[in-house]
Amino acid sequence: MNTLGTRTTPGHRGAIRGILCLDRRYVLRYDSDGNTQKNDHRCRVLGLMAMIDDGHSRFLCIVDDLSKKGVRLTQIPSNLNETTEKFTALILSPLHNFKISLHSRWSKTTNGGMYKTIGFQLNTASSEWLRFVSGLQNKPGAFSCL
Repeated sequence: MNTLGTRTTPGHRGAIRGILCLDRRYVLRYDSDGNTQKNDHRCRVLGLMAMIDDGHSRFLCIVDDLSKKGVRLTQIPSNLNETTEKFTALILSPLHNFKISLHSRWSKTTNGGMYKTIGFQLNTASSEWLRFVSGLQNKPGAFSCL
C-alpha cells in the first residue's frame, strides 16, 4: 500500500490481464441557454470492476466508462443509498488499484429496478489516476496492461 491508499498487484506469470479501451468519446455538455458548458474525453472500457462504498454498505460493480474527472458505474444493486453526499470507490485494475472519492451526478434504474447505472464525478484526482486515464485514452481500441 502506498501513501495514496492505492495498491499495486503483481501480475500473474503467463496470464493475459489488462483493460480494453473500446472507444474514446468527446462529450460536449450545454447549459440551459445552449452554451457549451463542459468538454470531457471519456473512454469506454472493458475489464474494470469497482467496489463502491456509500458509508453503510459496499457493492461490487462494473466500470463502463471513465475520464480524468469521472466514472460511470453499472450493475450497482438498487439498494445503494444515492442520497449519500460522498462515496468512496476502489477501482480494481489488473496491475494497480485506485481509491477515489466521488459524488453522484445522475442515475438511471436498469434491469427492471434490480440495478442502477450512476455517473460519478471525482472529488479529487491523483496524478496516478490522471496518468492511468491518459494511457487508456491515448490507445483507443488497444489492449493495455496498466
